[in-house]
Amino acid sequence: MDDVTSVRVVRGPDWSMGNEDGGDGHLGTVVDIKPTADGANAVVVLWDNGKKREYRYGSEGNYTLRVFDNAPATVIFTEITCDGCKAHPIYGMRFHCNKCHDINLCLPCYNAGKHDVGHDFSRVDYPYGAETNVPPRKKAQKLAAKGLLAGATIVRGDDWQWEDQDGGDGKTGKMMEVKGWNDQVEGNGLRDAALVQWDYGLQNIYRVGAEGKVDLKCTKAAEGGKYYPNHLPLLGESYQVFIKKFEEGTMVNVGVELEEFKKLQEGHGGWESDMSQILQLFGMVVAVLGNGDLRVHFVDNKVRTINPRCMTKVPMYSEDDKVMLINDEAKVRELQKGHGGWVDDMAASLGCVGKVVEVFKDADVKIQVVGRQWSLNPYCIQLAPDATLSPTRILEGPGMPDNLEHYMMVAAAST
Repeated sequence: MDDVTSVRVVRGPDWSMGNEDGGDGHLGTVVDIKPTADGANAVVVLWDNGKKREYRYGSEGNYTLRVFDNAPATVIFTEITCDGCKAHPIYGMRFHCNKCHDINLCLPCYNAGKHDVGHDFSRVDYPYGAETNVPPRKKAQKLAAKGLLAGATIVRGDDWQWEDQDGGDGKTGKMMEVKGWNDQVEGNGLRDAALVQWDYGLQNIYRVGAEGKVDLKCTKAAEGGKYYPNHLPLLGESYQVFIKKFEEGTMVNVGVELEEFKKLQEGHGGWESDMSQILQLFGMVVAVLGNGDLRVHFVDNKVRTINPRCMTKVPMYSEDDKVMLINDEAKVRELQKGHGGWVDDMAASLGCVGKVVEVFKDADVKIQVVGRQWSLNPYCIQLAPDATLSPTRILEGPGMPDNLEHYMMVAAAST
């Protein structure tokens, strides 16, 4: 599943949890995603007041949360300039005027009323995403955003790891402004950090969404301008869980069609003629660049820079995992191209339960099922209904290459 950690949220139209968020307009950060007992999914939100709660998103048509800002989740429109503040690129969702087709606004400028508020806009949540029409701002409802914003009184929070930079547990400070954790660009950066002045004098920057962490909580929320709640995406409906977060050592493969792959690579490493062949190959992330792009070492022994929106995490298995070969011959035939191929005798094993007997270095697996052994693309199998995967296997499973340090050096040398 794709990842929305770091996205900033506010309560949505179906909110029914009282004031545990701090009240209407108060902000929080998605810090985790987890499955529920009935197979649905939920997000864990750490509200700026320090309360951490779990919420379903889009379950049975109920929308508890809206996405207030997705810039902290490294959404970047690399080729577009905001016509309000002239920031380039645009960080987070952008708004495109439907009457003046050359006008684009970043989220802060849209909320601030830049350009003609009588014009209707289209909201684009992420690069190459669909456009969602929103009505003119002129008579639209506005709410004050509240929380970890300039002027808030703050103390250390859940993810604090900075010893006594704050002067000690319980000591207070004042939030000076929203910053970017890595680029430290004021306001129009990734908006995933806060500049804090501690009461005893030290000033420093702390995470508010960066790396999926929140170092602070507010004891007195600040107001930080107003926003248009009905113009924001609903988490789980118009805004799908789409942001992919990868770490060094994650096994990946291309998860989009060829033409989309070419388009997404623009401004993210570019396109080379031999890249069409990696549609059938697995690779390993050996570096995550500052803009979120990935350096991937593919099994053809080349390291390439790839837009993370192109990539999908490869399911990882371990020996003795109880698995089932999917019951779809056409799909297995297609998936097996470049992964051992299709053998007609495999048909008798479709839909049957077996076990993993070997995991290869390229993440392919050998399974034993119905008295036969087959080498398979891992997408051809799934966990048997009563089996579970170790949560650490994505990073530690035996399918990981042993010489990770060598791959890291190769990536660094070719960056």
